[in-house]
Amino acid sequence: MAHEFTTTKPAIFDRADLDWLQYVETRRADKTNMTGNMSDDPRVLNRDTYDLLQPGIPFEVWLDQEQTAVNERIAAIKSLYNFSKIGRPRPEHGVTVIQLDKDIDSVSDENAATNRIFADATLLTTPGYASMIPPADCIVATVAYPSKKAVGQIHVGFRGAARNIVASSLEQFKDKGLDPSEAVVYFSPHVQSGFPLNEAETAELYQILDSMPVEQRRTVEKYLRGTTSHPVMDLTGLALDEFRQSHVPDDNIQTSAQDTFSDPTLLKNNKKNGHRYTGRFGVIAGIKEIS
Repeated sequence: MAHEFTTTKPAIFDRADLDWLQYVETRRADKTNMTGNMSDDPRVLNRDTYDLLQPGIPFEVWLDQEQTAVNERIAAIKSLYNFSKIGRPRPEHGVTVIQLDKDIDSVSDENAATNRIFADATLLTTPGYASMIPPADCIVATVAYPSKKAVGQIHVGFRGAARNIVASSLEQFKDKGLDPSEAVVYFSPHVQSGFPLNEAETAELYQILDSMPVEQRRTVEKYLRGTTSHPVMDLTGLALDEFRQSHVPDDNIQTSAQDTFSDPTLLKNNKKNGHRYTGRFGVIAGIKEIS
């Protein structure tokens, strides 16, 4: 199962003052199924996914197999990278931030998916702890603070970006004594070519923008192309802009070149691109256990 994980450290994290940081992503080892899937959320493992995959076994058997596989992958990651606990909140495309050092039991890998709380950003400072957010086509921005040995994750989709989850999260990190000018940031693989919004998502986006200050709305609209009825969001550009506005230096930000829409090793939201697979790959960031 280790072949489903990649620990190639992003170049931005390959520095002596980040030797305490452990970064892991999962991949699909077999390009025809759900290998590497790290989400047991009912929004992912459900009848729609089953019908899409057509596994040829009863739904209840398939569901049990997939839930077991996710738990086995979590256990393997804990064993391989010596994590005592992995916190994995359920992303909801909001702006909720949780401090994993004190809330990890509420999002522990030992809890069933339906018992874990919703959150789209995490922060931790405890050796042996890790945070995992499983994206489809959204960005997971891993934010490391070298001198404080603290790491956070921010789930940035079109809803979160419109609500400026980046600024909200970094401000809460700053309240914990973490200086954004020191932050070192890596964007996980995500949709690079633009995030196309369907009719319902478009209505939701403009409902969010109608409630935002004019300046934030203008910032978001700079990164929309296409028509008002069928917009495409430049998620990368908008997220980069929001980090810059929060005073993170350009030289401290790296974005993955891998595109979830086109890369078959990455699980993604099949409803966006017509591929016959779905699921969520894992982005895990943690602090190495002190030996």
